[in-house]
Amino acid sequence: MMGKGMTNTSLGLYNRANMQACIAVANKQKHANPSDPFTYDRVMSHLLGGLCLISDYEVEFRNEPRTTESGKSYSIQIPCNQKRP
Repeated sequence: MMGKGMTNTSLGLYNRANMQACIAVANKQKHANPSDPFTYDRVMSHLLGGLCLISDYEVEFRNEPRTTESGKSYSIQIPCNQKRP
């Protein structure tokens, strides 16, 4: 999980220097896991504490087509490769 040659302190400093990326990945995780109210805080504390890399929490979404009972089509976004360290 940790980068080669990096300590928790140096990884935490690296993640702090990339704060916008940390916020973006934490928001994606929060969107992918709406039933857990602490997702955003957990991800940010792990990243800023130097416990993991930003890529350890990557998540991507895909559109899934749905149809209502009346036949109207729509799509929703669902996580397709959510990762958690």
